[in-house]
This record gives sequence, C-alpha cells and structure tokens, in this order.
Amino acid sequence: MRQFVHLLPRRPFSPLSSILFALFLAWGCGGGEDTRGSATTRTSTTSSLSSTQTAGISSEAPTSGQTTVSGGSTVLSGGSGTTAVSSDTGGTAQSAVEPPEILSTPPGEAYPGFPYEYLPEVRSSTPVTWAFCGDVPEGMTIAPQEGRVTWTPPPETLGSCFALCIEAANEGGSDTQAFDLCVVEAAPHIVSTPVTGAAIGRPYEYLPRATGLPPLTWRLDAGPEGMTIDPAGGAISWIPTAEDAGEHEVRLAVTNEVGEDVQRFTLAVGEGPEFLST
Repeated sequence: MRQFVHLLPRRPFSPLSSILFALFLAWGCGGGEDTRGSATTRTSTTSSLSSTQTAGISSEAPTSGQTTVSGGSTVLSGGSGTTAVSSDTGGTAQSAVEPPEILSTPPGEAYPGFPYEYLPEVRSSTPVTWAFCGDVPEGMTIAPQEGRVTWTPPPETLGSCFALCIEAANEGGSDTQAFDLCVVEAAPHIVSTPVTGAAIGRPYEYLPRATGLPPLTWRLDAGPEGMTIDPAGGAISWIPTAEDAGEHEVRLAVTNEVGEDVQRFTLAVGEGPEFLST
C-alpha cells in the first residue's frame, strides 16, 4: 500500500472521508490476500500434478495406438506385434510371446505289429510343451519336449480308426491338431481304378494308389512297347502310335517287406475322344 501514501491529502480528514478511506484500505488488503492465497493454491496443485507424473501416472490423454492401464503400465500396439511397457520394471520393454502353430500333417495309417511314429513340426519363438488333448489307444505315448508320438498297434486293432488330438503350448497360448489314425493291413493293396483308354499320338497316364506298410515299390510286368512305370511312385506313362491301335494287356505289381499285390487290365488304343475318357 506504500504506492497510495503519497496520494493522501495533507489536510485533516472529514468524518465521511475517514469512513471512505477505511473502506478503501479494507478492500485493498482483503483482495491482495485472496489473490496471494489463490496463487498459493495453484502452485500447490501444479506441484501435486508434477509429483503424480513422476510416479508414472500421466494426466495426458493416450495417443493413437497407445492404451494406458492402471498402475502406470502402458501397452503399445505396433505393426510387428505387441510390446508391454511397465513402470513396475523401470520401463523395460518385453516382447509378447505368440502362441505356437503346428505345421505338419500326421500319417493317417498304422500297421499291426509295426511301430507308428509322428514327429510334428511347430513354429514357436519359445520352448513348447506337448500333450494329448483327448483319449488315445493303450500304449500310445507323446514326448512332452519334442512332441514325438509313438505306438505299435496290436493285431486286434486291425480295421479300427482312432480320433486323436495333440496340443502344443507355450507362454503365449496353445495350438491343437486333430486327426484320424486307422490301422490297416501291412501288406500292399492297390485301391485305384485304371485308365483303360488311350488315344493315338496323345500321352497316356495312370497313377495307381495302394495302401500298405511303406516303402512301396512298383513294377510293370506286362504292357505295350515303350510303356514305363516309376518304381517309387507307380506313375505309368506312354505315347501310343498308329501301329499300337488295338487292345493291350497291362499288368503292374506293388510290393513291400510284407507282401505283394497285382493289378491287371486291358488298355484299348484308337482314334477319337472316346479313348481319352475310358
């Protein structure tokens, strides 16, 4: 209030002037105290907010791609995956673990008295634990660390099929694979129907199929000149000429360590589309 002293009149105050001057002083002092008190309150609030942010809780709204959770932890979403950042660990980033993915296809046949084995392939960034996720036939096992499934079907299981399920699990989740396993004869058996027509000048092809304990070996015991067979896969190929017109006897066989099966058929060679579809 010193700035107001030099403005005071030098002559004595009248009673009315004294009252007005007292009111003026009261108003000026009260307003100043309120102003200083308000400033003190704002300073305290700002300090409190600063302390809160230092503790790891931000008052700012989350930006796009960022979600704030309780306790000061933040989950950041990126194009290459999800990263968790926690104030409890001093802000250290830790990559989220993706669940495993089983990639391989199991063999669907087993043979009485012969070991069955399936070693699944899996995609995972961390170690995987394997287990069955359903009932299995007696004696079937799975290795927890590598997932190898082993079993030797007894003779009485011939003709039976089993619904199986295996599970691969890691820190991020799990994946399952369900498949059917049927116990069939170990001896080979040709199950395909032959192609019995061939057109002159056009490639002839027949891919036979057979069941039985692998490996299977194929051979061609009889057929027209120039006809060939793939010993490993059984594919038969030939290009007939005009001199080959007519009928030809074809005989093929498939073998394994247990036995043999033979297929015989008559191949008709001629001109026209009817020889391509028979």
